[in-house]
Amino acid sequence: MVRVANRLIGGIAAVSLAGWSMTCAAGVRASLDRTQTQLNESFGLVLEVDASTSDQPDLSVLRRDFEILNQAQSSNVSIINGDYTATTRWNLDLMAKRAGELIVPAITVGGESSEPIKIRVTQVAPGAPQNADLFLEISVDPGGVYVQQQIVVRVQLFLAVDLNPLELRLTPLAVSSSDAVIEQLGGDVESGRTRGTKRYRVIERTYIIFPQESGTLTIDPATAEARVSKTGFGTFSRSSLMRSRSKAIDIDIKPIPVTFSGKTWLPASKLEIEESWSETPPAFRVGEPSTRTLRIRAYGLTATQLPELSPYMPENLKHYADQPELDDTKSRTGVIGNRTERYAIIPTTGGNFNLPRVEIPWWNTETDTPELAVLPARAIRVSGTAKAPANAQTQEPTDTGGEVERPPAGRPDALPWAWVSLGLALGWLLTVLAWSLKNSRPATPASASTLPDAKAARTALAKACKAHEPQEAKDALLRWSSAVWPARPARSLGDIANRTGGALGSEAKRLSETLYGRQSGNWRGGPLWEAFKEFDAGRKHPVSLEPDLLPPLYRT
Repeated sequence: MVRVANRLIGGIAAVSLAGWSMTCAAGVRASLDRTQTQLNESFGLVLEVDASTSDQPDLSVLRRDFEILNQAQSSNVSIINGDYTATTRWNLDLMAKRAGELIVPAITVGGESSEPIKIRVTQVAPGAPQNADLFLEISVDPGGVYVQQQIVVRVQLFLAVDLNPLELRLTPLAVSSSDAVIEQLGGDVESGRTRGTKRYRVIERTYIIFPQESGTLTIDPATAEARVSKTGFGTFSRSSLMRSRSKAIDIDIKPIPVTFSGKTWLPASKLEIEESWSETPPAFRVGEPSTRTLRIRAYGLTATQLPELSPYMPENLKHYADQPELDDTKSRTGVIGNRTERYAIIPTTGGNFNLPRVEIPWWNTETDTPELAVLPARAIRVSGTAKAPANAQTQEPTDTGGEVERPPAGRPDALPWAWVSLGLALGWLLTVLAWSLKNSRPATPASASTLPDAKAARTALAKACKAHEPQEAKDALLRWSSAVWPARPARSLGDIANRTGGALGSEAKRLSETLYGRQSGNWRGGPLWEAFKEFDAGRKHPVSLEPDLLPPLYRT
């Protein structure tokens, strides 16, 4: 029994040591609780090592630019299903000694070092409350933006830690003097900070704003209220109400730059496009489908703002589009829009083909310059040949391994099978011929002057915009698109936005946000009607109405 126990203890020790040696090789992770602070305000630094260690971090590198106010250490060890994990963490409260773009340097623990981290430290705002028990601060990033560009707004409520409020209320963010889409990012985040000599409990709420028109955007003052209890005579207690109100903030919203040449206005800090295939590398065979997936990822834009790709395909490559997937990734730093499009590609003949490159013009808000996201062209080779329809009188069916076995010619049921095959083949050929004749005719674009339905839809749109009725405006726009694009009517407001672009495209997207976004707000129809009239007046050249002739997002 003693030997068994010793072996068991030895085994556990071996596993523990093995697990310790593996995690000890991991590096030091460093993170901040925010990337912007101000003088006389503390912020948090967390250091983590995936190991149980007695080594201590070298904090001397911090003392040049930062004051260490507080430091605490904790460890965690767990064994789950024989897997040993250990973590050591250091929590530090720091305060910057000067303003500017500072660097939290690499910190060494037991021979391993963390990555440096940037933090922006600003001067104390003029008139900021000093040692007040309750006050509000609002920060805006960035200050001057373009129309439909993301603005990140942080509302911070400071409450002295020695107060125990019975009630605490903070009004939602609101804007005036401009049209905008507002959304809160996640829930409230609570932390502790030191301002001067006073310790505060801080409640932070983050919003994103997408201004829909140029001009001045005014963020209305926010109000915070706290009801605190105060002791009276004997057992009698009473409460008092404390209130703080922030100042209004004006933001200059710039129009779309004249140097931007894209069809869809995309202001983002970063935009990427990538492709993947159902096979890696993709293999193409006649009659067999391959799935191509295209993804757009834009930092600072929602998925509904991203354009439809609809890439060109050579005529010998049949393709079938799946419903696009729209997804937004949200964090305290903003939103990342993701659009995913999938296409099933089925070659009808063998040979070499070219998939042209895909281009997406966008505006880099970090450098304030136009850029182009490019998916390079791809040369593909399709193996195999197209199978000709079988002739029952002269040919025997060929076993291809993937087809249903046909009866031999000598059997009584061979003749009916042959007639069925021949009928299906002829029907397919007649369908292709009819489709080709239809599409070979020159397209005669619709003209509003010759379409009574377009006039009726225009009248309905004017009425809906005047009454500020978003649902009626959407229905009128879709009816108008069916009249002017009878061959390919728009299926959604996003489709209309992609086809028209410009001011009408922007207003169609704003209408979609009103109808389907989380923040509906009060929709005003005036801008949509003005944009529609401008677009309708510019349709003197009928060719501009054809969606197939709009500038593509790729080049052949």
